[in-house]
Amino acid sequence: MENTFTVSRVGRQGSELPNGLARAHGQLELLAVCDAVDLGWALEMADLLREARREAPPRVNFDPHDLAWIFQSIWQSAGLLSRTRHSPGLVRRNIDEMHVYLDGLWSSVPFSPHQLHTSP
Repeated sequence: MENTFTVSRVGRQGSELPNGLARAHGQLELLAVCDAVDLGWALEMADLLREARREAPPRVNFDPHDLAWIFQSIWQSAGLLSRTRHSPGLVRRNIDEMHVYLDGLWSSVPFSPHQLHTSP
């Protein structure tokens, strides 16, 4: 399977495709593919988080699987919101915030030494 961290057009479109509409148009295979991409991304992210936790204990305990799904939700939501608000920078800002959060799990510096973005 290709690296699931690459942007998946099928996955993004699948997140915006209403389940009922897809079923009505017989697109069950597309829904299954999108679900598999989302699951693969989250499982790969969870593996990376587990590996990082093994290499260096974080200052805050977390469940890698749950945190991976939180990031998946943020990623999918940011993509949708950036299109509806015509704000492509929203995706990048959310990714930056996720990086700051992850860095904070292993850092002795306070979680958010930078100013947070308050609006898309």
